[in-house]
Amino acid sequence: MLSNIRPQLLVCAAEVLTCAPERAVSALQQTGPITTWIIDGGSALAIKDHDETLITRDGYSPEDTRVRAVNRALNDVMVSDELCLFGSFPSSKFFVAFAFPKREEPHRMVTHCETSSYSPVRLRLHTYKDLGDAGFAKVRAIFEEWFPEATGQGFHGEVFDCPKFSMERFAAPSREPYPRQLGWEIVMPHTNEVFFPWLELFFQLRRRLPKSQRVALQFV
Repeated sequence: MLSNIRPQLLVCAAEVLTCAPERAVSALQQTGPITTWIIDGGSALAIKDHDETLITRDGYSPEDTRVRAVNRALNDVMVSDELCLFGSFPSSKFFVAFAFPKREEPHRMVTHCETSSYSPVRLRLHTYKDLGDAGFAKVRAIFEEWFPEATGQGFHGEVFDCPKFSMERFAAPSREPYPRQLGWEIVMPHTNEVFFPWLELFFQLRRRLPKSQRVALQFV
């Protein structure tokens, strides 16, 4: 069973940083012990404060009103106008607080985990737009290129163990308050619990797809 309360991981898209991710890491490390990860070759920076915040799925932090030094230091390496979203993957390791450029709001990407277990995994990559055969083929290609890397060398010390998967086109009608869904449904019958491979997939999709063709990640 996945935990309903997890440590928070702050993940900043490169566009909200006022300097290169590597320079931001140097500045943040001056505030005290933190752990950072460069995601997707520099398209994002993940930050974990060792004085960690525990949050729920929607970002609520029970009885935690502390102001941390790392949060103050972020003011020096981030733009002042950002779009903050919370997300989840099938892992108890973290809930994610994403920071994206405010201008991305019409094209924002989200990831949401509805399942209570990390195995099996049923992942839907979907949008309300009809991307056409070429657009949906691009989404599939990104996943199929990510998969051997995730199950081979892995990402940030985590190797995804998934012997096989199936991938079929997916469609669901609109239902209030959600629009229709068009995309792919990927079924992975046997998997281990990982976090960073999913985060890498999220940012690979974000970087490689045109803004108007970005998809949501939904684990059901």
